[in-house]
Parts: sequence; C-alpha cells; structure tokens
Amino acid sequence: MTSSTMREIGKTNRALLPWLLSQRQKHSKACCPLEGIMPSPQQTEYRNKCEFLVGVGVDGEDNTVGCRLGKYKGGTCAVAAPFDTVHIPEATKQVVKAFQEFIRSTPYSAYDPETYSGHWKQLTVRTSRRGQAMAIAYFHPQKLSPEELAGLKASLAQYFTGGPGKASGVTCLYFVQEGQRKTPSQEGLPLEHVAGDRYIHEDLLGLTFQISPHAFFQVNSPAAEVLYTVIQDWAQLDSESAVLDVCCGTGTIGLALAQKVKRVVGIELCQEAVEDARVNAHNNELSNVEFHCGRAEDLVPALVSKLASQQLIAILDPPRAGLRATWRPQAAGQE
Repeated sequence: MTSSTMREIGKTNRALLPWLLSQRQKHSKACCPLEGIMPSPQQTEYRNKCEFLVGVGVDGEDNTVGCRLGKYKGGTCAVAAPFDTVHIPEATKQVVKAFQEFIRSTPYSAYDPETYSGHWKQLTVRTSRRGQAMAIAYFHPQKLSPEELAGLKASLAQYFTGGPGKASGVTCLYFVQEGQRKTPSQEGLPLEHVAGDRYIHEDLLGLTFQISPHAFFQVNSPAAEVLYTVIQDWAQLDSESAVLDVCCGTGTIGLALAQKVKRVVGIELCQEAVEDARVNAHNNELSNVEFHCGRAEDLVPALVSKLASQQLIAILDPPRAGLRATWRPQAAGQE
C-alpha cells in the first residue's frame, strides 16, 4: 500500500488508519494478505456479452461489424472483424456474421462519427450456456420515415426468424433507434422488441437467472461461480446472517447466498435489473430476499439502521467507474 493511498483513506475515515498501520506491519507493508489468483475454469470463448461497432473495415468494406482498431479521438475509425479472437464464443461470431450479411444487403451505410452521416451503429450480443442468444441492433434513423423504419425492422425480424439469419441461433431480437450520442451510457435508450423471446436465461450455481437487454451480468459465467463461492466462504455466513448486496445488478450474488442466510437485501440503480432480480428470486423460490431500486448513497443509511440488530454483512460490487464520492464516506462509516 502506497503512502498516497494511506493519505486518501485518512481523508475518508481517519479511524481506520491505526488498523491499516498494524496490518502493514503484519503483511510487509500490504494492507492485507495477498491471495493467489484463482483462474477461471474457462479461459477461451468465455465472454457472454460483446458490443461490436459498425464501420468501414480495414479492407475498405462498408458495414463491417467488429472492433475499432484504435481510439476515435486519435483519428482511427477502421473496424476489424472479431472472427480470429479467442475470448468471443463461436455462437456470438455466428450472430455477428449473420448480422453483417444482413446490413450489407440493405441500402443503409455504417454511421460515421466524424460526419454524423449513415445509419448502422452497433450490435450487442448476449449469449448463455443454455444456447440462447440475444441480439440488439443500434440504428441512426436520420430522416427516414416511420414507414421506412417499420419496413427495415420487419425485414430484420424475418431475416433472423425465417431467413438466412435463422441458423445463427438468435432467440431474442431488439432494435434501438439512436441519434447522435450525448453520453456513453445507452441504458436510457428505448428498446423495441422485434422478434423472439424478451430475455435470455443463464444457470449459475444451481440457480436460473433471467437477463434483460440492459441488465448487468458477469461476462464470464464459470468465473462468476468461482467468485461467488469465494465470497460465500470469506463472508463466514450462517443462518442468522443478513446480506446487504450493494450494486446488485440482477441479484446474482445475493441470490447465490440466500439459501445460506436469514435475509438478503439488494440495492441497484437500474430499474430493469431490479425487475430481473425480483423475477429471479421468484423463479428460484427464494422468499427471504428483497430488492430496492435507487442510488446506494440514498438507500444504504436507512437499510443499515433497519438491519442493525441482525448479523449484517455488506457485499459491494460497484460499477467499473467505482463508487460515487458522496457514497464513500457512508461506506467507510459503516465499517
């Protein structure tokens, strides 16, 4: 642990500093024992959610679906197909290939982030070990009429349900109209269900989870099972424990622990994920769980007070950006 990290912790929770200093003395200046890496049981073709851009390929071919080779701000807009990658499942690659063939058959070009012209923007693919596949197509409508858009969506649905794209295995198809992007987040964009099921389902530690288009789910299911098993062991849970699952997504961590504890309370900002979590609790016949939609910093104080009389364990799995600054002091205060 560096001195700068110690200073940052001191600003947030000075009461923690004596404990940290004692831990550094015990563990050769580390704040805790450093465990070895626990490998994922599956290290190739593991990623169950992939987002692909649509653009001009390195060969100059328009409407190429894949990964941008550099940063747009650096002047690179070329897209490379993902077919030679090792982390993307073959099932996902089949969906990409089918979608690419479809959009190349349309009169609409790839969206150009420099000129803001063009239409096709992105393809998101989610898969599960049940063999299900969700495809979400992002399209800039520009000045197309409602009738033209309706015809395009009908053609897309027909292609994947009764045409050449059926062999790709898409079981769930969505269409999103997205204009010039104002924010990196796409969760607020309206999704239009155009074909197949509305959800996919994944099995994890003997439980079944419903996954909506925007809901968070660990991208490596076998590795998630290892992670949740470690959490269960380290938390030292028993039948009198209460678990506060902060940033719970579709409820995977809390639900995986529910059979071991007295109560599980989940907090999640995404309403779609909360709805999935509640469905998942019902489908798995787990009655000792509840989920709340809102910001952690708004909900945690009251929930901690409510659960204070119980053997409370908090599990925090925040977004990639980390905790909001307004929430960190509360988290430290509950230590």
